[in-house]
Amino acid sequence: MALSACPKEKRIEDPAYIAWIKTISCLIGKCPVHSTQSDPHHVNKKGHGSMASRTDDTRAIPLCNHHHREFHQIGRDSFAKKHSIDYEILIEALNKCWENINGAKH
Repeated sequence: MALSACPKEKRIEDPAYIAWIKTISCLIGKCPVHSTQSDPHHVNKKGHGSMASRTDDTRAIPLCNHHHREFHQIGRDSFAKKHSIDYEILIEALNKCWENINGAKH
C-alpha cells in the first residue's frame, strides 16, 4: 500500500498585518535609510521552510530595502548575529502588539 503525501499546512495570509508591518520603520537600530515604509521580510522558523513553501504573514518583520537585501546576502543566522536579533522574540512582540491594536489573535 502506497503512502499518500502529507498535505501542506495552510499558510496564514493577513494583508492587514502586512500593511501594518509596512508602517513600522526598519527594526535595525541606527538604520541609515530614512524611509516611511518598510519592506516586510518573512522569517521562516529555524529549520523550516524552503523555496517551495511560503511563510505565514504573521512571521513578517519590518526591514528597509537595504537591510532586506543584506538579510538575503549574508543569511538568517549571520544577520541575526550582526544585528543582535532574536527572531522569535521579535515576531512574538510584533504579533502581541498587533493583537492589542486589533483585538485579533492569529
